Amino acid sequence: MIIEINKNDGIIKNNSRIIVLSLPEGKKKYLAEYVLNKLLNDGTISRGQPIVVPTSGKMGLALAELYDMGNNSVFCVTSRAMPEYRRKIQLLSKGDVFEINSDGTLNMQKQRHYAFEKAQKIGGFYLDQYLLNEQEECYAQLCKEVLPAELPIDCYIENVATGGTFLGFYKELSKRNPECTFYVTKISSQSNEFFEGIPFLKKTKYEILNYSPEVPRGLDIIDILKNKGITKQITFAHTALMTAVQWANRHDNKTILVFVGD
Repeated sequence: MIIEINKNDGIIKNNSRIIVLSLPEGKKKYLAEYVLNKLLNDGTISRGQPIVVPTSGKMGLALAELYDMGNNSVFCVTSRAMPEYRRKIQLLSKGDVFEINSDGTLNMQKQRHYAFEKAQKIGGFYLDQYLLNEQEECYAQLCKEVLPAELPIDCYIENVATGGTFLGFYKELSKRNPECTFYVTKISSQSNEFFEGIPFLKKTKYEILNYSPEVPRGLDIIDILKNKGITKQITFAHTALMTAVQWANRHDNKTILVFVGD
């Protein structure tokens, strides 16, 4: 779903516009489907082979929904209690969620190590590194599929987590417009070193934008999105969306893209 926010919405003061791209089911489901199709089509995994992935829940749930709906097993390893995901994964597949440290202090490296050992014990496929490696091509393909080629994009803004979506969109949008600028949004708890430590960002040319709450109250972009029909997966992107409003108000006649979805 693609919607446009402009001066008619009362939050942008000039002729710039913000294009918001939304996947109602989230980008993790798109990545899960992309990866599963590739693994099955090239014979890397066989139908019936268990999949093991360290995850906070959403990726595991997406895999369980897509992986033959109960005929295969998806096992998720998490360091947090995720009972709602566990129940859904149990219903959708023969797999389960293994919680290895309920207080949430287990770091990701140990979580991945446990998942890798679990995959070896049950003859499963350890999906974590494969997921990371495929993100660039997956999200470049997504950008190409859903964003009209004739739509000019002058600026792309994103709240970055792993950076895979950012890199994929960077790859495709740079081809369309070499002058397109790319920004990651920074909140108060993040340092510049945080972004320097994200491997995917090292393959891009980006700038860091600091968000400052200068938009008048009552004109929250989240409310505008909901009124236009985007109601899911928007909380995480709030900083990027509000930063896009600020950037738009400082640059006239520009088109800014923000991708909403987790």
